Amino acid sequence: MGKYETKWNTSGIYKISTLHNNEIYIGSAKCFNKRTSLHITNLRKNKHHSKYLQSVFNKYGIDNIKFELLEECNVEDLFIKEQFYLDLFKPKYNSLPIAGANT
Repeated sequence: MGKYETKWNTSGIYKISTLHNNEIYIGSAKCFNKRTSLHITNLRKNKHHSKYLQSVFNKYGIDNIKFELLEECNVEDLFIKEQFYLDLFKPKYNSLPIAGANT
């Protein structure tokens, strides 16, 4: 299985990074472990919304992907905190640079 830190039932901001090139995806989640599982499921089904992350997964597999919880925060602060990290890192794998936007 891929490399990821598990924080059960923790809400916060997370980062998905690819180990071969250190490119990243930033997201927020009400429950970090459920969101991590959903990302992995979608990647395995070849249905992830990030075409860049899906492409890397298809080429290098799950062992090339790392999931990290960057910051725990209250659910009501998720989008504010996510936007901070989107602005800070300018991640390549996010489709849109706006927190809370769908795909």
